[in-house]
Amino acid sequence: MNLSKLLSNFLNLSSINIVGMLIPILTMPILSRALDSELFGKVLLYNTILQFGFIVVDYSFNYTGSREIAARLSDRTAKLKIYLDVQACRAVLLISYTLLIPLIFTILNDFDYINTFAFVGIGLAGHWLLSVWYFQGESNLKIVALATIAARLCYLLTLVCLVREQQDFDLVIFSNVVPLFLAGLFVCVKSGNSKHYKWHDIVRACGNIGTNIKSGANVFVGDFAPNLYNNVPMMFIGVTSSGTLFAAYAVATRICNACVSIQGMMAKALYPLMVSSKAPRLKFAFLCNIFLSLAVSSTIYFFAEDIISILLGPGYDSSIDFIRVAIFGVFFVAIANSFGQGYFLPNKLDRIFRNISLFVSIVSAIVGGFLLYFYDVWGAVYLLLFARVLFAITYYITYLYYKDSLHT
Repeated sequence: MNLSKLLSNFLNLSSINIVGMLIPILTMPILSRALDSELFGKVLLYNTILQFGFIVVDYSFNYTGSREIAARLSDRTAKLKIYLDVQACRAVLLISYTLLIPLIFTILNDFDYINTFAFVGIGLAGHWLLSVWYFQGESNLKIVALATIAARLCYLLTLVCLVREQQDFDLVIFSNVVPLFLAGLFVCVKSGNSKHYKWHDIVRACGNIGTNIKSGANVFVGDFAPNLYNNVPMMFIGVTSSGTLFAAYAVATRICNACVSIQGMMAKALYPLMVSSKAPRLKFAFLCNIFLSLAVSSTIYFFAEDIISILLGPGYDSSIDFIRVAIFGVFFVAIANSFGQGYFLPNKLDRIFRNISLFVSIVSAIVGGFLLYFYDVWGAVYLLLFARVLFAITYYITYLYYKDSLHT
């Protein structure tokens, strides 16, 4: 196993994700003071809609596409074909989401359709252009990391220098996505992929959209299903609850999900190496994932009050309580990721991965309906913890059942 590549992958993914997590957290004091709690909650809901769009547009190509690229590192022609096929599928998903979702949220939450359409479209276009899945498969994320960091810093500087009052709401929204679009454009041009294909290659890729979407369905369903207990309840609360309560919940889940993302960086950094390595993988994945998850989650648990006080000031005590319950789920995510990305997906056991995710997500969604009904926002917090524990248990039981009949 190439430890230098692992370290490079982890550092680049860490820089992308840490900046992506820290900038929104660092901007919270600016936004909470410049905007009232209702508008602050609306900003968080906008960002939730966009993040959900990222998941839809990626269609789990960060697993399936990256896996194909990692297996063909020396074959430029094959890599270019994979790149065009995946990007064509992502373009269709981008257009569909951009047209549909703003309309739904305009109806449900009285959003401005034009602003929502432009925000979602520009943000998703930037994400599409970045093509993180491709560079992850190549274990060469440096250019993506630099462009992403530049875009996030541009957003931060805009808020620091220009945002002062509630009338700056539109500036807050669009200063988030315009730099992302420009960063994606830069990466697309700099990568040079556009110089090596002809129009007939694009036509061929478009003709394969249906086939490629179908072939990636198992992993997408498995990867997307957790949104039934994660992002969907969050958007439901955003629509039905007050902006103030949603802001407290969103801040807490964003901090806890930052811990999940940090641990996820390790799993993603390991993934291309798991695909190409013939050595036993699972123990190594467990050591890396669990050690990191314990380190970051324990830090957040013990310093939750200080973190919220520094970021938001008084009035967000509920966020502290939410964090101290939800943070325990990070450990169980590490266990689930170790099995999923350290064993099942590298071995192309996509159907098993899908079935586990569907089972856990459907059960969690059913349980979550009752939790949300009886406990409102607290129900969403309990739901996150319940689902993550169930994921870890289900992966472990499934691994024990199949391990003797599967290649390790």
